[in-house]
Amino acid sequence: MEIIINGPGELLVCFIDPQGKTMLQERLRVSGSDGVSARRPVNLSVETRKGHVELSPVLKSHGGTQHVTFDGQESNKFTMARCKEIGCSESVLRAVSDGRIEPLPTEPGHVPTRELPVRPQHGAVPPSSR
Repeated sequence: MEIIINGPGELLVCFIDPQGKTMLQERLRVSGSDGVSARRPVNLSVETRKGHVELSPVLKSHGGTQHVTFDGQESNKFTMARCKEIGCSESVLRAVSDGRIEPLPTEPGHVPTRELPVRPQHGAVPPSSR
């Protein structure tokens, strides 16, 4: 599947299993002018210790001016079709529709960034080398 992001900002995509559990998630940030766009190919399955698991993407949040599509379709339309395809129950479909899919907890000691890191100038001496 391909995620297309039009416009600057940050988005969060959760990838759920047929039971509605978030198995993984991606936070994607696009920077640039209002006309910037980005493309992110993703697999819709994972291998776990218990075997192969099919996933459905769920757009949990996005920047106010961003437009996000999954494989050229509106994200919610693609998500509902994919959820049905992988065997999600009616209660999972309702949770997706109502925005009740839970993202993964923040890892201990990890604080999501608010700003992109600044790349040192070419030829600059790193602070630790002084």
